[in-house]
Amino acid sequence: MVGTVTVARWPPVPQLADRHHEIYYASRPLCGALWRHPHVHGANLGVAAEVYQEVGGFPALPIGEDHALVSALERNGHRVLRTPHCPVETSSRLRPRAVGGFGAHLAQLAAEVGAMR
Repeated sequence: MVGTVTVARWPPVPQLADRHHEIYYASRPLCGALWRHPHVHGANLGVAAEVYQEVGGFPALPIGEDHALVSALERNGHRVLRTPHCPVETSSRLRPRAVGGFGAHLAQLAAEVGAMR
């Protein structure tokens, strides 16, 4: 299962939440059609243990190991449910701990809207 994330408390950065939602919702189909979202968040990823072991688990990568795991699952013919129906709440920190993670995405968006100095 590959879920989505939500942010409950946005930092006081003008236009940050609006810019994030603009990009996020641009990937949704019109008219409420089924949405097989393109997002992969390590914070909302579930894999059966035997399947995880079968595909080799998380590869030893400096970044993107969650994306690589999902790709391995798909390559090996495992059913991957990409659903927005069970989001998890995540931090809105603009000084990310993980390179290339959601925090880095938010920091990039903050820079785009001119909020980071």
